[in-house]
Amino acid sequence: AHYIPFEDANVEAVLLANGVGDGIGITYKDAAMVTSIWTWFQGNTDITAFSEFVNFSGITTLSNNAFNGCSSLVEITLPASLTRIGTYAFQNCSALTKVNGLGSTQVNTLSSHAFEGCGALKEITLPATLTDIENYVFRGCVSLKYFRINANIPPTLSWAPAFPSTIDAIYVPDESITAYQEATGWTSYASKIKGISEMPAE
Repeated sequence: AHYIPFEDANVEAVLLANGVGDGIGITYKDAAMVTSIWTWFQGNTDITAFSEFVNFSGITTLSNNAFNGCSSLVEITLPASLTRIGTYAFQNCSALTKVNGLGSTQVNTLSSHAFEGCGALKEITLPATLTDIENYVFRGCVSLKYFRINANIPPTLSWAPAFPSTIDAIYVPDESITAYQEATGWTSYASKIKGISEMPAE
């Protein structure tokens, strides 16, 4: 069998313990058949990287609390199939610096407190499909300096601030700058809203 070579053996151990795979390893087909990871990883302080999550293409909703408290998790790559990121999904992932693939997902909703307390997160790209950003999504993300939002229509913001006050810029599609600056909830960020064409080179 063509087993997925997991970078972090702790991740594979959690998946195997929850019935994914054949008890020895996990194939790409096994990964694609999983429809939810529930709270299998919640509070796990051992896992550090989960780039292989990209292969879990049967998952559309990332469960509430999915990675809550995974304080050693540094990097993750999300499957493109995601449409919703649940409440507290990455809360207090204090070492998390990279959330790869989010900008390429089908996510329309970032639920409340989803990335709250991710103090090491420096940048993030939000997908073109995004329609709703709920309360306190990025509260306590003190290292976050800028966002890129690929959605042409400004997503709805809930009443509580989604973004930390420390951000320097919010990059949006150039043709949508005015729409963002004038949209309900976005007006307070108007001076920080800039075109994607102005983004600094990587």
